[in-house]
Amino acid sequence: GVCVNALVRQRRELERGRGELLLHPAELLAHLAYLVEARLCELAERDEREAARIATIDYLAQVNALTVLTDVMTRGEIFAFSSIAGWRARRANYVYGSTKAGLDGFYTQLGEALRGSGVKVLTVRPGQVRTKMSAGVKEAPLTINKEEVARIAVKNAGAGKGAVFAPAAFGGVMAVLTHVPRPIFRKLPF
Repeated sequence: GVCVNALVRQRRELERGRGELLLHPAELLAHLAYLVEARLCELAERDEREAARIATIDYLAQVNALTVLTDVMTRGEIFAFSSIAGWRARRANYVYGSTKAGLDGFYTQLGEALRGSGVKVLTVRPGQVRTKMSAGVKEAPLTINKEEVARIAVKNAGAGKGAVFAPAAFGGVMAVLTHVPRPIFRKLPF
């Protein structure tokens, strides 16, 4: 909300020939990344307003922000944070997973649309990340600290990759999980 509105105002000022970009892309994405609370996923299944809120915050706001941002950027790299939850949405959080699936597709094709423009998109696909939001939640295998996700993004900046997993081991895990038949997948303990 606030970050997106500030960026829209900055865009209008830039279009009028005055003003400067005040929010660094990394700051904007950091603000957006922590807006969705995982504990509300169950509520989203029963309450269309909560499902719409999650979709707005976790999908529409980022599409809006990145569309505005890429319109004013002439060079640089955007770290676009997706999630492995988007590769194979789980029953336990399918509203959240569906927003991440949409974002992953958006980020990937945004990178293609920007090819040759001087602006690149690196899609970062973490698994569970230790944050204030996940405090007290049972950790999944390969859970990492948010600082490690940032290190992985920075390490891969400028490397010409369109996407990276955080940690890298998730690439192999997801390559297998995407091919597990649905009747077996629904019985998995996560």
